[in-house]
Formats: sequence, C-alpha cells, structure tokens
Amino acid sequence: MVTSKFREREVGSSLAHPEALGDSNAPVHGTVIAKAARTAILQGFVGSLLMVAGSIGVGWLASSSALIRTPIFIMARTSPVGVILCTVMLCLGALLLLRSWLRIAQRIGGWNPSSRPVLRRALWMWALPMMFSLPLFSRDAYAYIGQGRLMEQGLNPYTNGISALSNYFSLGPDKLWTEAPTPYGPLWLWIEQGAVWVSASVPELALIPFRLAALAGVILLAVYVPRLAALHGVNPDRALWLGVLNPVLLINFIASAHNDSLMLGLVVAGLYFASVKRPVLGIVLITASIAIKPITLIALPFAGLLWAGARAGWAAECSVGRPPWVCP
Repeated sequence: MVTSKFREREVGSSLAHPEALGDSNAPVHGTVIAKAARTAILQGFVGSLLMVAGSIGVGWLASSSALIRTPIFIMARTSPVGVILCTVMLCLGALLLLRSWLRIAQRIGGWNPSSRPVLRRALWMWALPMMFSLPLFSRDAYAYIGQGRLMEQGLNPYTNGISALSNYFSLGPDKLWTEAPTPYGPLWLWIEQGAVWVSASVPELALIPFRLAALAGVILLAVYVPRLAALHGVNPDRALWLGVLNPVLLINFIASAHNDSLMLGLVVAGLYFASVKRPVLGIVLITASIAIKPITLIALPFAGLLWAGARAGWAAECSVGRPPWVCP
C-alpha cells in the first residue's frame, strides 16, 4: 500500500512537472491528463453550482418579477440566515472555481494537444450551470430589457433613457442607465428588442436570449483564441486556459450576462480571419462586433495590418513599381 501511494505521488508529480520524466517534450497521453484533471474539473463544477444557488439570495432580480413572491426567494432574500447562507455559497463557489482553474493547470502540466479536450470539458462543465443563475455582480441585463422596451414602443434609445418608460424602476435597471442614452450599437438593440418581444416582457424569460448571446461569445472565444494564439507563436492550449477558461471571464460574461462576451468573440474571430488572409469575412465579423459595442472600432486598423502581413511596408510597395514620388 505504501508503494502504491508512492507511485501515485510520483505520477502526479510527473504530470505537474513533465521535465521530471527526463524529457520535457514527451507527450502525455490524453487519458492520463483527463484522469489527473478530473478532480479539478468536478470541483469547479461544484463551485459553479454553489454560485447558482447563492444567486437565489443575492443575484439581481427585478421587483416586477413573479419569482420574488415565491417562498424560497422570500426566505433567501429577506431572512438573515438565508442572505448569509447565499452570500457564503456565492463566495465559496467563486473561490472553489478559482482554485480549480489554477489546479487544472498544474494537472495538465505540459500544455500539449492532449490537454485541449480536457480544457473544453472543464469549460462546458463550469459555464453551463451559470446559464441558470440570476444575474450576478451586475444589473446590465435589466438595462438591456429596458432598452428593448424602448425599441418596442418606438422610442429612440439614443435620445431617450429607460426613464422614458412608465414604471421603469420595476424593470430592475441600475439608476446609472435610467437617464443615459444607450452606448450600444444597432445590432445589440435589435437583439434587445427581440428578447423583449419573445419573452412577452417577462424579465426572467428576457434574460435567456442575453445568456445565449453571452454563451455564443464564449464559444467563439474558445474556438478562435487558440487558433489566433497558434498563428502568433503562443501555445494555444495555454491561451485557452488563460483567456477563456478564466473564472473572471466566465463570471463576467455568462453569470453577469454581459454583451461584452459576444462583442469580444466576434472581434477575436474577425482578427483570426484577417490573419489567415480572409479579410472580407474578418471585416464583416469585426463590423458586427462594432454594431454591438462601437468601442471595437479600434480593431479595424489592426485587422488591416494583419491582412497586410508582417512584411508589409513602404519597401514592399516600392518593389512592385510604384512611382518615385510615392516611394523615395
């Protein structure tokens, strides 16, 4: 039994530090990596579930919601024991998710292609529970609903704040957005309007399209962050772990239901296609990102530079017979 435990420790140490095997480039079988990372993935899944449970008491909920009058929500949001318990579950879940994220990197060790299925499995298991939580750490989703109602009533969100709606406070938006015009592009406004229309103005149902949009953004990031990293000499699996599986990103994008997820997913996909000499598709994707949040307009010049390539410049232009007054 002592020998068996010693061997288990030796295997675990070798996974965390592949150089201990005598060859730092030696591939580790995917099944071995999956087994080593299984505990970390399950712990992260439990952490995500704890955050969902905690959101019952401390997640944002519109005052017009029918859920606020159900017994479990009344107990979780009004009794001291319920509020404290939900707060503890939320904090514990976030800490457990963070620990699992760090732990999975230790278990994977070598960042070879065998680790990517493990990272993707962790991504799904950690992200999907958050799809069912109440909005956490942000009320922006309720501002989306308010702006969607403005669109549905024929009001211009670029000149009217949510306060132009009757009984707007019951929608649950942050007061920061009640007087301010929308900062979002037309594509996102259409998504907001569609969400309000399909939900028949029920706040909880209106959150579903925003969560699906956030999930779509995370999927785009999971696909194109590794590809873009590989094009530029960065380990794609490490980029996936650091840039997409990161709990801060998952919580901010999915649990908070932010439109930044879809915005960023589209712009990263656009930059990738610009890098592989498919500029039209890249520009279309970046333009769609701009139509969600205009701030990504800054990505268009970089898409042009990526399209031109690393060797582009005045010397390259002059080599194809440009006039001397253009190329000194």
